Amino acid sequence: MTDGLQSRSPLRIAVDGYHLGMVKGTGLASYSLDLTRTLRAMGTEIHPVYGGRSASSSESPEIAFFDTFRPRPGRRPWIKGIGLARMLAHVAASVVGKATHAQCIDRVTAVDIRPLKNLLPEWDAIHFVPWSYQEALRMNRLFGCVYQVALRKPVDIFHSTFPVPVTVKGAAAVTTIADLIPFRMPFVTLDHKPVLLRLIKQAAARSRAICAISEATRKDVLSFLPIAPEKVFVTYPAVEFPQELLDVPEGEIARFLKLMYRLDAGRYLLFVSALEPRKNLPRLLDAYLGADVNIPLVVVGKEQWRDEGLKRVEAIFAESGQAGAGQSIIRIPYTPRSHLVHLYRGARALVFPSLAEGFGLPPVEAMALGCPTVVSRIPCLEEVCGDAADYFDPYDVRSIREAITAVVHDDGRAEELREKGRKNAARFTHEKSGEQLAAAYRFALRPDSQQ
Repeated sequence: MTDGLQSRSPLRIAVDGYHLGMVKGTGLASYSLDLTRTLRAMGTEIHPVYGGRSASSSESPEIAFFDTFRPRPGRRPWIKGIGLARMLAHVAASVVGKATHAQCIDRVTAVDIRPLKNLLPEWDAIHFVPWSYQEALRMNRLFGCVYQVALRKPVDIFHSTFPVPVTVKGAAAVTTIADLIPFRMPFVTLDHKPVLLRLIKQAAARSRAICAISEATRKDVLSFLPIAPEKVFVTYPAVEFPQELLDVPEGEIARFLKLMYRLDAGRYLLFVSALEPRKNLPRLLDAYLGADVNIPLVVVGKEQWRDEGLKRVEAIFAESGQAGAGQSIIRIPYTPRSHLVHLYRGARALVFPSLAEGFGLPPVEAMALGCPTVVSRIPCLEEVCGDAADYFDPYDVRSIREAITAVVHDDGRAEELREKGRKNAARFTHEKSGEQLAAAYRFALRPDSQQ
């Protein structure tokens, strides 16, 4: 831990549970989990704060909390009525400044949590409240209220990974802003822009420090928000993988890819991302189908929302059997994290044609795993990929096609990208991310820092 950071030893950090625990998580879910691993490497105490339900008088807190991870069938109308009454009670409490007291688990003795191993963050105590973050967002939208939480154990900082309208009593607020793409390119997201902007402005006003996950995002924050530059810190996410996945022999990966996905190691291109307009998949498919390559394109990611471009993508998927010799498009809507690591390690290259990013996690993940990477020439990706990637114009199908053809046919260049990528990915470790977070936390805990 950096000297001068701690107000007590060790520093206690609460982290919002908005994205934690998603079975099929987004990039922000991965960011939230990895943030807790960085905090562990920093030597802090970690206190995730989840929304959920309270334990009844006859039920243990740990059973009540882990019950929220069960599959959820549709709710009955009478339960919805009870939920509305409860929400109005929480609104009234927020108006008078009354905090909700969270229940706490500091050890698990009854529940077998081994099946949840990959969903749970690092933690020293888990806190949970009887309302959900989605409820807090709805009530903020309707009434402008901010929910306050009181924890059994006091914490120094409440680090929100999304601008949720929630505070922790007695804790300095720090908020991560992953990107401002909804305002930079409003036509590529479904966010309700006025509501989202209000949430972000509220979070920025009550936060003592803002974490931007890239310099490109920091510039956007300073462009769109009335905020002091010294309050905004670049804190890159850490991109590291469990050693047991890195130690899997190449031969075993090749067998896995053949049996699970009918893929030959080193003989497929890979695209990894949610399917939404800004990810630019239609142009990638047009480029691939016109390229002089005879290996499959594997598309990993679930559909977020569908516009005309993605409707055309569906048609291309359906007709992929008519592609050129050796070409095919293989779609994998979701794959476990361990499978994704194997797919990265076995790919000829990752192709990432995104139009806008806050950080660009897939290219850095690919580099860390020795996968050559070709990406869009946009400021964020140039920042995080450096000279370790080949670039193309994401708006030009011909440019994408030429980059794909080159990385498939030029073995020397592919090997060069592989080596440069590993070196570049070494910039994004838990240790280095922790140093950047420590600077933000030091600022947030300064007596003269303003809420």
